[in-house]
Amino acid sequence: NRSSADVVGWNMGELCETLRRNDYVELAFIPQFNEWQGMRNIQLRAHDLKAWEKKCSPIDELFAQGINDSRYKNILQASCFSTKVVGVTFSGRQDLIQTLQPGDELLLVRELQNSHDRNAIRVDRLDGNTI
Repeated sequence: NRSSADVVGWNMGELCETLRRNDYVELAFIPQFNEWQGMRNIQLRAHDLKAWEKKCSPIDELFAQGINDSRYKNILQASCFSTKVVGVTFSGRQDLIQTLQPGDELLLVRELQNSHDRNAIRVDRLDGNTI
């Protein structure tokens, strides 16, 4: 929900920079009526504020770590690389994995329609079987 409301924070000017640096804040407020120029509106008067440091998603954090890891610096240009694959305990995939040999070529296929993870990458053998 992307709702918004105007909030008045008297004597809280020092928090402006904190608000600029942080995505998330917890705000304690007191609802009040504000009457000005014949108009009456509800306003929220800030009572207390706690800012949370910006944090990236776990995927973004892993990606950032990978970029800084020299082992992966030129991975897009690599003819082969080693990695781990998750989700291999389903649909008899362990039996299929047992048939793999070192050096077997595999296909990495983006699964944009994956309902659990739009960033999912499927790993297939050249014969079309999914690992």
